[in-house]
Amino acid sequence: MLQEDTKKYEYEFCPFSNVTQREVGSVWNSFHGILGVWQEWKIVDNHFSAMHMSMGEQCGAHPREIDVKLVCGKDNEILNVTEPGHCRYEMIFSTPLTCHQHSMLVYPALTKHLQHDWDQLLSEYTDEQITEKGYNKGMQAIFKKAGYIQEFASEESQHKEETPHKAGDSETGKRFSSLDTCIEAYESLDRELKQTKAQLQVFV
Repeated sequence: MLQEDTKKYEYEFCPFSNVTQREVGSVWNSFHGILGVWQEWKIVDNHFSAMHMSMGEQCGAHPREIDVKLVCGKDNEILNVTEPGHCRYEMIFSTPLTCHQHSMLVYPALTKHLQHDWDQLLSEYTDEQITEKGYNKGMQAIFKKAGYIQEFASEESQHKEETPHKAGDSETGKRFSSLDTCIEAYESLDRELKQTKAQLQVFV
């Protein structure tokens, strides 16, 4: 867990768990809650680009969410937190774990079987046997099998917008009413993600 203070807010970042925010300096109705719970990686150009955390405390009609972007730095620390959209946050987090040139590459972190699937898919795309849309869909399927992402973004986003969350929803679609329920969900996810964390550290 890493903590950072600003003039107005205090943030705590627990990798592969959650991000919390606490308003400081206010004696009445101050906010203290979860900005997001670990869901999946955002992957861009074969790189892990950000840790996506959603299903945070409710903010109007939608729950809060945050993307944590990892950058190279000698210390593990929160550099900055912004709010580019209403209740959508972005955190910049520095860590030496990302300083190796291959540390955030997706391909080396995959199993040999999924690397083979990637190679075959790329070969089919290069030979024009499949379209770019088919290639991208195939890549999404590989990332999903690896446990790096959830359902395809377009389908997942549409489902979240059209279907309200109810008691008894799945673990990734649940509202967290307290830190205890968040921790329970994290422990379940943690068992699935230990392999991913170990694979990333191999390249340090």
